[in-house]
Amino acid sequence: RLFRLSPSQSHRSAYTISANKDTLVDEIIDTLVIPAVVKVEGKECIVKDIATNGFANCGFAQHVIISEGIETVGHAAFSGCSAMKSIAFPSSLRELGDRVILGCESLESITVSEANPIFDSRDGCNAVVQKSGSTMLLGCANTSFPKGVDKIGKQAFFGCSGLESLKIPSWIRTIGDYAFAGCTRLSGVTLPEGGEIQFGLSVFDGCSSLGQFHIP
Repeated sequence: RLFRLSPSQSHRSAYTISANKDTLVDEIIDTLVIPAVVKVEGKECIVKDIATNGFANCGFAQHVIISEGIETVGHAAFSGCSAMKSIAFPSSLRELGDRVILGCESLESITVSEANPIFDSRDGCNAVVQKSGSTMLLGCANTSFPKGVDKIGKQAFFGCSGLESLKIPSWIRTIGDYAFAGCTRLSGVTLPEGGEIQFGLSVFDGCSSLGQFHIP
């Protein structure tokens, strides 16, 4: 089996899913669909959660699709998935952990179903935006900052090793704690002219290549 199941801690009669890494070690998959229903010995098991670190360091899939019905993606669920180029979140997503895509250096595309009432990826921004509060929660090297999004959340780009340069637009007002920490290839940051930004703690902590900080 490709997956392991354990009883969900937050949904009665449902399950939490993670990778069966014994099976996946030598298996190359172009697209991995994480199912919301898994059959075990003839029984249909409903999946609501992706486990903390559930698919961490699984370098086997280039594209990840999370099926409709899954509501929670745990902390660091896909961290270290170095081959992953895209990830798609469903309309059923209700809760997103921290550092979900930490160290996913090949990641180019992040999408959220347009039917999701809580999160979106508006204007093709390659990010997860929380509609309430207009806060960007999760981004990658290809992320853009749409107008109307004025907050970058805590750890939103934490460990985004593919990010090499950063230009903050004038409509960003708040950048959360550790938002760009651990972006080891980030070499330059440009802030907006006349912008007033409130910075959280250690926003650029561990950005070992950062040598240019441009303020117009």
